[in-house]
Amino acid sequence: MKLTSILLLASLCLHLSPARGQSPRFSYGVQVQTRISDLVFHHPNSPGYEKVVRESATWRFSPGIAPWVRYQLNDRVGFQAGLGYELSGYRLKEFVLQTSTPQNPEPVRVGTSKGTKHYHDLNLSLGVKVKPFKKANRFYLSGGFSQLINIGRYKTIIINYDNGDRYKVTEPLVSDSPTVVNKPYLTPVNVRADIGFGFEGKAGANARWYIEPMFGFTLLPVYTEDGGEWRQYVTGINIGMAL
Repeated sequence: MKLTSILLLASLCLHLSPARGQSPRFSYGVQVQTRISDLVFHHPNSPGYEKVVRESATWRFSPGIAPWVRYQLNDRVGFQAGLGYELSGYRLKEFVLQTSTPQNPEPVRVGTSKGTKHYHDLNLSLGVKVKPFKKANRFYLSGGFSQLINIGRYKTIIINYDNGDRYKVTEPLVSDSPTVVNKPYLTPVNVRADIGFGFEGKAGANARWYIEPMFGFTLLPVYTEDGGEWRQYVTGINIGMAL
């Protein structure tokens, strides 16, 4: 999903958000997520393979959007729930492709290859926002959990041959049963712990804006295979509006 499309969708969601109800304790809003995500890989029985996988991976841009509702318990504590879309994953660094034949066993370079993993999720988030300082009431701390529901897992492979040819394909990642040993398994529902802090201010008579740096780490593996566990972290900034 393009960033411009996300921003347009965010504006539409905010415009269509219901007016504040009878109780001033409830507020509604929408946030755009501008983050990066990256791989965290662990293989207890093969540290060499673990090192290779970690060194071959790097971060990718991780956008998202989430309408939410908040219940304000008091002036300093509020509970928030949201349901949105999130794209995460990681990139595979470019590496050299080589080939050899029985007649010519010495490897010869033929091009380069790189790739990207795409994790599409519905994000059901539950959290709390606390204003620790009575006077500095624009500053707050946030924490909670995101339930990530798998709606698609894909990989893109790009090969650039030295003769000028280019090959690109996007295909779904395969998943077997979790009971099958050493086979790939994609977790259908994951949980991520999120923490952050933020600043908010007025944006007119009834609206408020906020900007919120955050960090999150998945509690369950996103992907497992042959004893290895692929988890991930996300970090970045949430930007939102509230009514």
